[in-house]
Amino acid sequence: MTKTELGRPSPPSVAGRRALIVDADEASRDHLRGLLCGWGMDVADAADAAQALSRVQRGQFHVALIDHDVQHMRTGDGHMPASVGFDGVALARELSRVAGELLMVLLHSTGAMLTPADQTLFAARLEKPAQPDQLMDRLCALRLIESPQPQPQPQPQPCGAGSTPSRESLPPGVQPLRVLLAEDNLISQRVA
Repeated sequence: MTKTELGRPSPPSVAGRRALIVDADEASRDHLRGLLCGWGMDVADAADAAQALSRVQRGQFHVALIDHDVQHMRTGDGHMPASVGFDGVALARELSRVAGELLMVLLHSTGAMLTPADQTLFAARLEKPAQPDQLMDRLCALRLIESPQPQPQPQPQPCGAGSTPSRESLPPGVQPLRVLLAEDNLISQRVA
């Protein structure tokens, strides 16, 4: 099992899960792609609404991460208006019409407001820039991946005065150490 940059174990069940990243900012797409691919997900991305719709129509995705302020281009079927400032909410409406069961996560900057009806389009919201632990938590909450199980840490064994652990009780590759402690304070001698 590999470790993420946060030291957490990689989620074990992401193989075969597909994610679509929709963001006009290339650096943001690269950041998210790096995280998701690093966890083993299959990732496609789109810089605008037209690309996102095209990718969804050509393939199935488990989740779409959609920037609230995504740029757009008019689609060939006329379903999307060609207005300037087209946002991720309108794209989510269209994707829910086209893709049905697609889980969508809204990527937003601080202060993004949604109507109650628009909030129901998204399974989760995530503030930009997406932090790895927050993204993993959202994906776990959506049950796209299993929560990583913490690895059990070996418990330190107390050593009595003058005792030396046997080589068999140590993990492989660890050599026993002998420590000489010189302390002139009587209380500190007892604690040591």
